Formats: sequence, C-alpha cells, structure tokens
Amino acid sequence: MKVDKNAQLVSQFVSKIKNLTRIAELADAFVDIAESGAWRDYTFATGHFRFRPSEFDYFLIATGVQRDDAARVLAYNKRSKELVPFMDPHADKRRRRPLEQAAREYQAADSLNTDLAAKAVELGWAGKTGQLTAEKSPVGERARCGRAKREQYWRVNWSDERTPAQAIVDKLLTDPELAREVYKKLHAAESARNYQKKRRSS
Repeated sequence: MKVDKNAQLVSQFVSKIKNLTRIAELADAFVDIAESGAWRDYTFATGHFRFRPSEFDYFLIATGVQRDDAARVLAYNKRSKELVPFMDPHADKRRRRPLEQAAREYQAADSLNTDLAAKAVELGWAGKTGQLTAEKSPVGERARCGRAKREQYWRVNWSDERTPAQAIVDKLLTDPELAREVYKKLHAAESARNYQKKRRSS
C-alpha cells in the first residue's frame, strides 16, 4: 500500500512524542494531530486504518502512547482539554466502538496483525481482562479529579540517571497544578506544626 499524506502526519506525530519530554510540547503535539483529522483515516505500507470521531484514545494506543502520559496532557491546559470529545468513553456507537470491536477491525486491516487490545493492557489503558472502561479513560480520571480534588494522583518517574529529588523537582516545574497542590499541603502541614509548637510553649 502507498503511504498517504495523513500517514505522513501520523508518522511525524509518532516521531515527536518519542523525542519530546516537556508536557507543553506533548500537549501541542496531541492537539495538533487531533485537530488535523489525519488520525481518523490513514494508509501505511502495513494497512489502511480508520478511527471514529471519539476514538482518539484508540489511535494513541495504536501509536504506543502510555495512558498516564495522555492523562497528563489532558490535565495540562485549556487547549489540551479540547481533546476530551475526541476520546469520550460515553460517546454513541456512531462515534465510538467498543475496544474489542475496534481491535478486531484494526487487526484485520494490519498486515503485522497488531493486537490493539493487548497494547491497551500493556500501555495501561485497560485492565488485565482487556476491558477499556470509562474508569480507565483519562477523560474519566479528569472528571473524578474535578469532583474530588483531594483524590488526585501523579506519577514521578526517576528510572533514568536522575535522583528521586531531581525527578520530583522536574515534575513540579512542568506541572503547575501539582506544584500548587504540593505547596498547599506543605503550607498546611507547616501551619499545623507551628500551631502545636505555640500550644506546647504556652
């Protein structure tokens, strides 16, 4: 099969996300490819692939994006939040297929026989059963965080040569929301300690 223009944009996206480390750059890359529409219909040498309007997360799975990275992008800024309708787990069947169906159709189109459902498990998008539920969706996570701010979780990765302290500082510098939450918790803890000191000394 002949590679088309949409596939060239998809290839550029895949190349970008492998080399970008800053969340701002990742967010721009995600939004740019989503708004281009190229991800919806493209042809590689290995097959012709199609996704429905609310299956951008399936496309991200196909291109090897970790779920946690997608969640970070969705939470980053106002522009990245515009991605939500592109991966709405509650969209109707005209806009979104169940993962199992999308995986079967993707595998049938792919000469490499890629198992999209298995990739979803590997990349953290689905549980061991292969079920991609609203709860596992970054969109669902964003909604839960909006309802219960105290139950937010972040991952810090120091598997490279950085020390844990360096990794945490780097994370805070690239995630303003997390930095604010950490500041508030530290400030509250410090205030509580000062209050207890005053009580003991009085």
